[in-house]
Amino acid sequence: AASFTGNGGLVMDGGRIRIKNSSSTQPELVGDNTAYILTGGTVEFYGTSAIQQQQMRGNYTSAGTKPKVNYYNVDINADASNYSTIAGAGNVDLNSSFTLSGTMNVNSPAVLRMDKEESIDSTGTFNVKNGSGLLYGGSEGTPSSAIEGLEADASAGVNSGNIRTTNRSFSSSASYGFVSSGNMPTGTGLPSTVAGLYVYKTNAADMVTLNNATTTTVNGILSLQNGKILSSGTNKLILEKVGTASIVSPANAGGVTNMGYENSYVIGSMGRITNAADVENIFPIGSTSKYGPISLTPKTSSSQTYTCDYVSSGYGTYTLDPSNSPQLDHVSKVEYWNVSSSITPSANDDAKIKLFWRTHSQVSATNTDWANLRVVHFDGTDWNTEINTTTNISGSTPTWGWVQCDNYAANFSPFTIGTITANNPLPVELTYFTGTCLEDGISQISWATASEFNSKQFVVERSEDGVHYTLVAVVPAAGFSNQVISYSITDTS
Repeated sequence: AASFTGNGGLVMDGGRIRIKNSSSTQPELVGDNTAYILTGGTVEFYGTSAIQQQQMRGNYTSAGTKPKVNYYNVDINADASNYSTIAGAGNVDLNSSFTLSGTMNVNSPAVLRMDKEESIDSTGTFNVKNGSGLLYGGSEGTPSSAIEGLEADASAGVNSGNIRTTNRSFSSSASYGFVSSGNMPTGTGLPSTVAGLYVYKTNAADMVTLNNATTTTVNGILSLQNGKILSSGTNKLILEKVGTASIVSPANAGGVTNMGYENSYVIGSMGRITNAADVENIFPIGSTSKYGPISLTPKTSSSQTYTCDYVSSGYGTYTLDPSNSPQLDHVSKVEYWNVSSSITPSANDDAKIKLFWRTHSQVSATNTDWANLRVVHFDGTDWNTEINTTTNISGSTPTWGWVQCDNYAANFSPFTIGTITANNPLPVELTYFTGTCLEDGISQISWATASEFNSKQFVVERSEDGVHYTLVAVVPAAGFSNQVISYSITDTS
Protein backbone atom coordinates (compact mmCIF):
# COMPACT_ATOMS: atom_id res chain seq x y z
CA ALA A 1 0.00 0.00 0.00
CA ALA A 2 1.19 3.54 -0.68
CA SER A 3 -0.53 4.69 2.49
CA PHE A 4 -3.70 4.55 4.62
CA THR A 5 -4.78 7.75 6.35
CA GLY A 6 -7.46 8.64 8.87
CA ASN A 7 -8.42 8.70 12.55
CA GLY A 8 -8.80 4.95 12.81
CA GLY A 9 -6.27 2.41 14.01
CA LEU A 10 -4.69 -0.63 12.41
CA VAL A 11 -6.22 -3.99 13.37
CA MET A 12 -4.54 -7.21 12.16
CA ASP A 13 -4.70 -10.86 13.14
CA GLY A 14 -2.97 -12.26 10.05
CA GLY A 15 -1.80 -11.52 6.52
CA ARG A 16 0.72 -8.90 5.42
CA ILE A 17 0.52 -5.16 4.78
CA ARG A 18 3.36 -3.67 2.71
CA ILE A 19 4.14 0.05 3.08
CA LYS A 20 6.32 1.94 0.60
CA ASN A 21 5.34 5.58 1.29
CA SER A 22 8.22 7.69 2.61
CA SER A 23 6.57 11.10 2.86
CA SER A 24 5.13 10.80 6.39
CA THR A 25 5.10 8.57 9.49
CA GLN A 26 3.84 5.06 8.68
CA PRO A 27 1.32 3.61 9.23
CA GLU A 28 -0.43 6.98 8.89
CA LEU A 29 -3.56 5.93 10.81
CA VAL A 30 -3.45 8.02 13.98
CA GLY A 31 -5.60 5.77 16.19
CA ASP A 32 -8.00 8.44 17.54
CA ASN A 33 -11.14 6.33 17.09
CA THR A 34 -9.74 2.80 17.15
CA ALA A 35 -6.66 1.47 18.90
CA TYR A 36 -3.83 -0.35 17.16
CA ILE A 37 -4.55 -4.05 17.75
CA LEU A 38 -1.95 -6.27 16.09
CA THR A 39 -2.33 -9.88 17.22
CA GLY A 40 -1.01 -11.51 14.05
CA GLY A 41 0.25 -10.82 10.55
CA THR A 42 3.22 -8.77 9.34
CA VAL A 43 3.78 -5.07 8.73
CA GLU A 44 6.43 -4.66 6.05
CA PHE A 45 8.39 -1.53 5.15
CA TYR A 46 10.02 -1.73 1.71
CA GLY A 47 11.17 0.00 -1.44
CA THR A 48 13.49 2.76 -0.21
CA SER A 49 16.67 3.64 -2.08
CA ALA A 50 20.14 4.62 -0.83
CA ILE A 51 18.91 8.18 -0.15
CA GLN A 52 15.32 7.55 0.99
CA GLN A 53 13.99 7.10 4.50
CA GLN A 54 10.68 5.89 5.92
CA GLN A 55 9.42 6.99 9.34
CA MET A 56 8.04 4.13 11.46
CA ARG A 57 5.25 4.87 13.93
CA GLY A 58 5.95 4.00 17.55
CA ASN A 59 2.78 5.31 19.23
CA TYR A 60 -0.75 6.45 18.42
CA THR A 61 -3.34 8.82 19.91
CA SER A 62 -5.93 7.43 22.33
CA ALA A 63 -8.06 9.68 24.57
CA GLY A 64 -5.28 12.25 24.72
CA THR A 65 -2.57 9.72 25.59
CA LYS A 66 0.18 8.25 23.45
CA PRO A 67 0.26 4.47 24.02
CA LYS A 68 2.99 2.48 22.30
CA VAL A 69 2.10 0.42 19.25
CA ASN A 70 2.44 -3.29 20.03
CA TYR A 71 3.58 -4.73 16.71
CA TYR A 72 3.30 -8.44 16.03
CA ASN A 73 5.62 -9.24 13.10
CA VAL A 74 7.67 -6.59 11.27
CA ASP A 75 9.89 -6.89 8.19
CA ILE A 76 12.30 -4.10 7.29
CA ASN A 77 13.25 -4.31 3.59
CA ALA A 78 14.79 -1.88 1.10
CA ASP A 79 16.12 -1.69 -2.44
CA ALA A 80 19.51 -0.33 -1.32
CA SER A 81 21.29 0.46 1.95
CA ASN A 82 20.93 4.06 3.13
CA TYR A 83 24.11 5.35 4.77
CA SER A 84 23.75 8.66 2.92
CA THR A 85 24.28 11.37 5.55
CA ILE A 86 24.57 11.78 9.32
CA ALA A 87 20.98 13.01 9.62
CA GLY A 88 19.44 11.04 6.76
CA ALA A 89 21.00 7.58 7.16
CA GLY A 90 18.64 4.65 7.70
CA ASN A 91 16.04 3.22 5.32
CA VAL A 92 13.55 3.06 8.19
CA ASP A 93 13.74 5.45 11.14
CA LEU A 94 11.76 4.92 14.35
CA ASN A 95 9.93 8.06 15.43
CA SER A 96 9.40 6.69 18.96
CA SER A 97 9.67 3.51 21.03
CA PHE A 98 7.28 0.56 20.61
CA THR A 99 6.75 -3.00 21.82
CA LEU A 100 7.01 -6.27 19.90
CA SER A 101 5.22 -9.52 20.57
CA GLY A 102 6.18 -11.45 17.43
CA THR A 103 9.32 -11.29 15.28
CA MET A 104 11.03 -8.29 13.70
CA ASN A 105 13.61 -8.85 10.98
CA VAL A 106 15.96 -6.25 9.52
CA ASN A 107 16.71 -7.84 6.14
CA SER A 108 19.51 -7.20 3.67
CA PRO A 109 20.23 -4.56 2.43
CA ALA A 110 17.94 -2.45 4.66
CA VAL A 111 19.26 -0.20 7.46
CA LEU A 112 17.16 0.44 10.58
CA ARG A 113 17.79 3.64 12.55
CA MET A 114 17.04 4.03 16.26
CA ASP A 115 18.04 7.38 17.71
CA LYS A 116 18.82 8.14 21.34
CA GLU A 117 16.09 7.05 23.78
CA GLU A 118 14.23 4.93 21.20
CA SER A 119 13.75 1.31 22.15
CA ILE A 120 11.96 -1.89 21.14
CA ASP A 121 10.93 -4.08 24.03
CA SER A 122 8.53 -6.79 25.33
CA THR A 123 8.44 -10.53 24.64
CA GLY A 124 9.23 -10.62 20.93
CA THR A 125 12.28 -11.57 18.88
CA PHE A 126 14.48 -8.99 17.12
CA ASN A 127 16.91 -10.08 14.39
CA VAL A 128 19.54 -8.11 12.49
CA LYS A 129 20.14 -10.31 9.43
CA ASN A 130 23.25 -10.84 7.29
CA GLY A 131 23.89 -7.90 5.00
CA SER A 132 21.58 -5.50 6.82
CA GLY A 133 22.42 -2.57 9.09
CA LEU A 134 21.48 -1.13 12.47
CA LEU A 135 22.19 2.46 13.51
CA TYR A 136 21.55 3.24 17.18
CA GLY A 137 22.05 6.06 19.65
CA GLY A 138 21.76 4.35 23.02
CA SER A 139 18.95 4.52 25.53
CA GLU A 140 18.57 4.92 29.27
CA GLY A 141 17.51 1.75 31.02
CA THR A 142 16.31 0.52 34.38
CA PRO A 143 17.41 -0.04 37.06
CA SER A 144 20.44 1.87 35.74
CA SER A 145 19.74 5.32 34.32
CA ALA A 146 22.94 5.30 32.27
CA ILE A 147 22.87 5.31 28.47
CA GLU A 148 23.29 1.75 27.19
CA GLY A 149 23.88 0.51 23.64
CA LEU A 150 23.10 -3.00 22.40
CA GLU A 151 22.88 -5.60 25.14
CA ALA A 152 23.63 -9.18 24.10
CA ASP A 153 20.60 -10.72 25.80
CA ALA A 154 17.87 -10.11 28.34
CA SER A 155 20.06 -11.25 31.25
CA ALA A 156 21.22 -7.64 31.58
CA GLY A 157 17.59 -6.65 32.07
CA VAL A 158 14.95 -6.29 29.36
CA ASN A 159 14.92 -2.55 29.97
CA SER A 160 18.51 -1.87 28.91
CA GLY A 161 19.65 -0.27 25.66
CA ASN A 162 17.89 0.21 22.34
CA ILE A 163 16.86 -3.44 21.90
CA ARG A 164 15.05 -4.90 24.93
CA THR A 165 13.13 -7.83 23.51
CA THR A 166 13.25 -11.20 25.23
CA ASN A 167 15.14 -12.68 22.28
CA ARG A 168 17.57 -10.85 20.03
CA SER A 169 20.29 -11.68 17.51
CA PHE A 170 22.87 -9.42 15.91
CA SER A 171 24.59 -10.89 12.86
CA SER A 172 28.36 -10.62 12.52
CA SER A 173 27.76 -10.20 8.77
CA ALA A 174 25.71 -7.04 9.32
CA SER A 175 26.85 -3.43 9.70
CA TYR A 176 26.39 -1.26 12.80
CA GLY A 177 26.63 2.44 13.47
CA PHE A 178 26.25 5.14 16.11
CA VAL A 179 23.95 8.15 15.83
CA SER A 180 22.45 11.02 17.88
CA SER A 181 24.17 13.33 20.33
CA GLY A 182 26.10 12.52 23.50
CA ASN A 183 28.55 9.87 24.63
CA MET A 184 27.47 6.23 24.50
CA PRO A 185 28.81 2.69 24.80
CA THR A 186 28.53 0.16 21.99
CA GLY A 187 27.02 -2.38 24.40
CA THR A 188 27.84 -6.05 24.88
CA GLY A 189 25.63 -7.02 21.93
CA LEU A 190 27.94 -5.54 19.29
CA PRO A 191 29.46 -8.61 17.59
CA SER A 192 33.20 -9.22 17.70
CA THR A 193 33.19 -9.14 13.89
CA VAL A 194 31.09 -6.71 11.84
CA ALA A 195 30.67 -6.10 8.12
CA GLY A 196 30.90 -2.34 8.61
CA LEU A 197 31.06 0.31 11.33
CA TYR A 198 29.61 3.82 10.90
CA VAL A 199 30.33 6.77 13.24
CA TYR A 200 27.49 9.23 12.53
CA LYS A 201 27.28 11.11 15.83
CA THR A 202 25.77 14.60 15.96
CA ASN A 203 28.82 16.32 17.48
CA ALA A 204 32.54 15.91 16.90
CA ALA A 205 33.06 15.69 20.68
CA ASP A 206 30.62 12.75 21.03
CA MET A 207 32.46 9.61 22.06
CA VAL A 208 31.51 5.97 21.43
CA THR A 209 33.19 3.56 23.88
CA LEU A 210 33.79 -0.04 22.81
CA ASN A 211 32.66 -2.14 25.77
CA ASN A 212 31.70 -5.50 24.28
CA ALA A 213 34.50 -7.22 26.24
CA THR A 214 36.39 -8.32 23.12
CA THR A 215 38.11 -6.98 20.06
CA THR A 216 35.86 -5.68 17.28
CA THR A 217 37.07 -6.52 13.78
CA VAL A 218 35.67 -4.54 10.85
CA ASN A 219 35.57 -6.59 7.66
CA GLY A 220 34.26 -3.83 5.40
CA ILE A 221 33.79 -0.09 5.69
CA LEU A 222 34.92 1.95 8.68
CA SER A 223 33.06 5.22 8.09
CA LEU A 224 34.33 8.10 10.23
CA GLN A 225 31.96 11.01 9.66
CA ASN A 226 31.50 12.64 13.08
CA GLY A 227 32.45 11.66 16.63
CA LYS A 228 35.24 9.52 18.09
CA ILE A 229 35.60 5.81 18.89
CA LEU A 230 37.28 5.00 22.22
CA SER A 231 39.29 1.79 21.79
CA SER A 232 41.47 0.02 24.36
CA GLY A 233 43.64 -3.04 24.79
CA THR A 234 40.74 -5.25 25.94
CA ASN A 235 38.10 -3.63 23.73
CA LYS A 236 40.21 -2.90 20.66
CA LEU A 237 39.04 -1.87 17.23
CA ILE A 238 40.75 -3.87 14.48
CA LEU A 239 40.48 -3.17 10.76
CA GLU A 240 40.86 -6.06 8.32
CA LYS A 241 43.54 -6.09 5.65
CA VAL A 242 43.63 -3.57 2.80
CA GLY A 243 41.38 -4.77 0.00
CA THR A 244 38.91 -6.31 2.45
CA ALA A 245 38.34 -3.29 4.68
CA SER A 246 38.51 0.42 3.89
CA ILE A 247 38.23 3.80 5.61
CA VAL A 248 35.68 6.38 4.46
CA SER A 249 35.89 9.94 5.82
CA PRO A 250 35.79 13.58 4.71
CA ALA A 251 38.94 15.52 3.88
CA ASN A 252 41.27 16.34 6.78
CA ALA A 253 43.33 19.50 7.25
CA GLY A 254 45.62 18.39 4.45
CA GLY A 255 42.75 17.86 2.03
CA VAL A 256 43.17 14.08 2.18
CA THR A 257 40.05 11.92 2.36
CA ASN A 258 39.55 8.43 3.77
CA MET A 259 42.07 8.47 6.63
CA GLY A 260 39.92 9.92 9.41
CA TYR A 261 39.95 13.63 10.12
CA GLU A 262 39.88 16.14 12.95
CA ASN A 263 36.21 15.47 13.83
CA SER A 264 36.27 11.68 13.66
CA TYR A 265 38.99 9.17 14.48
CA VAL A 266 39.90 6.36 16.89
CA ILE A 267 41.16 7.22 20.38
CA GLY A 268 43.46 4.64 21.96
CA SER A 269 44.85 1.40 20.56
CA MET A 270 43.79 0.43 17.04
CA GLY A 271 44.82 -2.70 15.15
CA ARG A 272 45.17 -3.45 11.43
CA ILE A 273 45.52 -6.94 9.95
CA THR A 274 48.06 -7.24 7.15
CA ASN A 275 49.27 -10.03 4.88
CA ALA A 276 50.76 -8.13 1.93
CA ALA A 277 54.22 -6.63 1.48
CA ASP A 278 54.70 -2.96 0.56
CA VAL A 279 51.02 -2.04 1.03
CA GLU A 280 50.41 1.09 3.09
CA ASN A 281 48.09 0.70 6.10
CA ILE A 282 46.54 3.89 7.49
CA PHE A 283 45.69 4.20 11.19
CA PRO A 284 43.10 7.02 11.70
CA ILE A 285 43.98 7.57 15.35
CA GLY A 286 44.41 10.39 17.84
CA SER A 287 44.21 11.38 21.49
CA THR A 288 41.13 12.76 23.23
CA SER A 289 42.03 16.23 21.95
CA LYS A 290 44.24 15.77 18.87
CA TYR A 291 44.00 13.88 15.59
CA GLY A 292 47.31 12.04 14.99
CA PRO A 293 47.31 9.54 12.10
CA ILE A 294 50.17 7.19 11.25
CA SER A 295 50.74 4.63 8.50
CA LEU A 296 52.79 1.42 8.32
CA THR A 297 54.05 -0.35 5.20
CA PRO A 298 55.11 -3.96 5.99
CA LYS A 299 58.26 -5.45 4.48
CA THR A 300 56.84 -8.96 4.14
CA SER A 301 53.54 -10.68 3.45
CA SER A 302 53.49 -12.37 6.85
CA SER A 303 50.05 -12.40 8.43
CA GLN A 304 50.05 -10.17 11.51
CA THR A 305 48.17 -7.46 13.35
CA TYR A 306 49.90 -4.13 13.89
CA THR A 307 48.66 -2.00 16.79
CA CYS A 308 49.20 1.76 17.04
CA ASP A 309 48.16 4.52 19.42
CA TYR A 310 48.89 8.23 19.62
CA VAL A 311 49.82 10.45 22.59
CA SER A 312 49.57 14.25 22.25
CA SER A 313 52.28 15.06 24.79
CA GLY A 314 56.01 14.51 25.00
CA TYR A 315 57.47 11.10 25.84
CA GLY A 316 59.31 12.54 28.85
CA THR A 317 62.84 11.39 27.99
CA TYR A 318 64.70 13.29 25.28
CA THR A 319 68.27 11.96 25.34
CA LEU A 320 69.76 11.65 21.84
CA ASP A 321 71.93 8.74 20.68
CA PRO A 322 75.40 10.25 20.07
CA SER A 323 75.98 7.86 17.15
CA ASN A 324 73.19 9.34 15.02
CA SER A 325 74.45 10.52 11.65
CA PRO A 326 73.66 13.22 10.91
CA GLN A 327 73.19 14.06 14.56
CA LEU A 328 69.74 15.02 15.77
CA ASP A 329 69.26 18.47 17.23
CA HIS A 330 66.16 17.55 19.20
CA VAL A 331 62.94 15.51 19.06
CA SER A 332 59.33 16.50 19.49
CA LYS A 333 58.10 17.21 22.98
CA VAL A 334 54.43 17.46 22.01
CA GLU A 335 53.57 13.99 20.64
CA TYR A 336 54.62 10.40 19.99
CA TRP A 337 53.22 7.16 18.56
CA ASN A 338 53.40 3.62 19.96
CA VAL A 339 53.73 0.76 17.45
CA SER A 340 53.70 -3.00 18.01
CA SER A 341 53.10 -6.23 16.06
CA SER A 342 51.44 -9.50 17.00
CA ILE A 343 54.48 -11.45 15.73
CA THR A 344 57.20 -9.39 17.47
CA PRO A 345 60.04 -10.29 17.87
CA SER A 346 60.48 -11.35 14.25
CA ALA A 347 62.23 -10.04 11.17
CA ASN A 348 58.86 -10.39 9.44
CA ASP A 349 57.32 -7.53 11.44
CA ASP A 350 59.59 -4.84 9.95
CA ALA A 351 57.70 -1.87 8.47
CA LYS A 352 58.24 1.61 7.10
CA ILE A 353 56.84 4.21 9.49
CA LYS A 354 55.12 7.35 8.18
CA LEU A 355 54.31 10.12 10.66
CA PHE A 356 51.93 12.93 9.73
CA TRP A 357 52.47 16.43 11.05
CA ARG A 358 49.59 18.79 11.83
CA THR A 359 49.34 22.16 13.59
CA HIS A 360 49.97 20.47 16.95
CA SER A 361 53.32 19.13 15.69
CA GLN A 362 54.72 22.67 15.48
CA VAL A 363 57.04 22.16 12.50
CA SER A 364 58.78 25.17 11.01
CA ALA A 365 56.73 27.66 9.03
CA THR A 366 59.54 27.65 6.44
CA ASN A 367 59.12 24.75 4.03
CA THR A 368 62.86 24.43 3.36
CA ASP A 369 63.27 23.35 6.99
CA TRP A 370 61.05 20.32 6.47
CA ALA A 371 63.88 18.49 4.70
CA ASN A 372 65.58 18.32 8.10
CA LEU A 373 62.78 16.31 9.71
CA ARG A 374 63.36 12.68 10.65
CA VAL A 375 61.41 9.71 11.92
CA VAL A 376 62.99 8.91 15.29
CA HIS A 377 62.64 5.91 17.55
CA PHE A 378 63.27 5.46 21.28
CA ASP A 379 65.21 2.28 22.05
CA GLY A 380 64.71 2.35 25.81
CA THR A 381 67.77 4.50 26.42
CA ASP A 382 67.85 7.29 23.84
CA TRP A 383 66.41 8.47 20.53
CA ASN A 384 67.72 7.07 17.26
CA THR A 385 67.08 8.38 13.77
CA GLU A 386 65.54 6.07 11.19
CA ILE A 387 67.16 6.55 7.80
CA ASN A 388 65.13 8.87 5.58
CA THR A 389 65.91 11.17 2.69
CA THR A 390 64.11 14.21 1.36
CA THR A 391 62.26 12.01 -1.14
CA ASN A 392 60.29 10.64 1.80
CA ILE A 393 59.25 14.01 3.19
CA SER A 394 56.20 15.75 1.79
CA GLY A 395 54.30 18.78 3.05
CA SER A 396 51.82 21.29 1.74
CA THR A 397 51.69 23.65 4.74
CA PRO A 398 52.96 23.74 8.35
CA THR A 399 49.55 22.30 9.26
CA TRP A 400 49.88 19.15 7.12
CA GLY A 401 52.61 16.90 5.79
CA TRP A 402 54.45 13.68 6.45
CA VAL A 403 57.87 12.15 6.95
CA GLN A 404 58.58 8.47 6.32
CA CYS A 405 61.69 6.41 7.02
CA ASP A 406 63.49 4.92 3.99
CA ASN A 407 64.33 1.70 5.75
CA TYR A 408 62.01 -0.87 7.32
CA ALA A 409 62.09 -0.26 11.07
CA ALA A 410 63.25 -3.44 12.76
CA ASN A 411 62.37 -2.50 16.32
CA PHE A 412 59.13 -1.12 17.66
CA SER A 413 58.85 1.29 20.54
CA PRO A 414 57.77 4.94 20.68
CA PHE A 415 58.25 6.95 17.46
CA THR A 416 58.10 10.69 16.97
CA ILE A 417 59.31 13.46 14.68
CA GLY A 418 62.85 14.74 15.17
CA THR A 419 64.99 17.31 13.39
CA ILE A 420 68.67 17.70 12.57
CA THR A 421 68.44 21.49 12.94
CA ALA A 422 67.08 23.79 15.65
CA ASN A 423 64.18 25.00 13.51
CA ASN A 424 61.54 22.33 13.97
CA PRO A 425 59.54 21.18 15.82
CA LEU A 426 59.07 24.21 18.10
CA PRO A 427 61.14 23.45 21.21
CA VAL A 428 58.70 25.03 23.67
CA GLU A 429 55.47 23.45 24.97
CA LEU A 430 53.12 26.31 25.95
CA THR A 431 50.42 25.74 28.54
CA TYR A 432 48.79 29.17 28.18
CA PHE A 433 49.28 32.64 26.71
CA THR A 434 47.04 35.50 27.92
CA GLY A 435 46.79 39.27 27.70
CA THR A 436 45.08 41.46 30.33
CA CYS A 437 44.26 45.17 30.19
CA LEU A 438 45.33 46.69 33.53
CA GLU A 439 44.33 50.29 32.71
CA ASP A 440 44.29 52.59 29.73
CA GLY A 441 47.38 51.96 27.63
CA ILE A 442 48.83 49.30 29.93
CA SER A 443 48.62 45.55 29.26
CA GLN A 444 50.02 42.55 31.08
CA ILE A 445 51.15 39.61 28.93
CA SER A 446 51.54 36.25 30.71
CA TRP A 447 52.47 32.77 29.53
CA ALA A 448 53.85 29.52 30.85
CA THR A 449 55.71 26.54 29.44
CA ALA A 450 55.33 22.92 30.47
CA SER A 451 58.73 22.08 28.98
CA GLU A 452 61.56 23.72 27.04
CA PHE A 453 64.27 22.21 24.91
CA ASN A 454 67.12 24.34 23.57
CA SER A 455 65.00 27.51 23.90
CA LYS A 456 66.85 30.84 23.72
CA GLN A 457 64.34 33.63 24.13
CA PHE A 458 60.76 34.82 23.67
CA VAL A 459 60.25 37.75 21.33
CA VAL A 460 56.98 39.56 22.13
CA GLU A 461 55.53 41.83 19.45
CA ARG A 462 52.24 43.66 19.01
CA SER A 463 50.22 44.85 16.04
CA GLU A 464 47.27 47.12 15.41
CA ASP A 465 46.39 45.66 12.01
CA GLY A 466 47.66 42.06 12.15
CA VAL A 467 50.20 42.83 9.41
CA HIS A 468 52.72 45.30 10.83
CA TYR A 469 54.36 44.45 14.18
CA THR A 470 56.53 46.38 16.64
CA LEU A 471 58.80 44.94 19.30
CA VAL A 472 57.52 44.94 22.90
CA ALA A 473 60.12 42.88 24.74
CA VAL A 474 62.71 40.11 24.47
CA VAL A 475 62.50 37.69 27.41
CA PRO A 476 65.28 35.14 28.06
CA ALA A 477 64.04 31.55 28.02
CA ALA A 478 65.04 28.74 30.37
CA GLY A 479 66.92 26.76 27.74
CA PHE A 480 66.14 23.29 29.07
CA SER A 481 63.30 22.48 31.48
CA ASN A 482 60.83 19.73 32.32
CA GLN A 483 58.96 21.89 34.85
CA VAL A 484 56.28 24.55 34.49
CA ILE A 485 57.86 28.00 34.14
CA SER A 486 55.77 31.19 34.17
CA TYR A 487 56.64 34.40 32.34
CA SER A 488 55.10 37.87 32.44
CA ILE A 489 55.76 41.33 30.99
CA THR A 490 53.96 44.69 31.16
CA ASP A 491 53.47 46.68 27.97
CA THR A 492 53.12 50.42 28.68
CA SER A 493 53.71 51.65 25.15
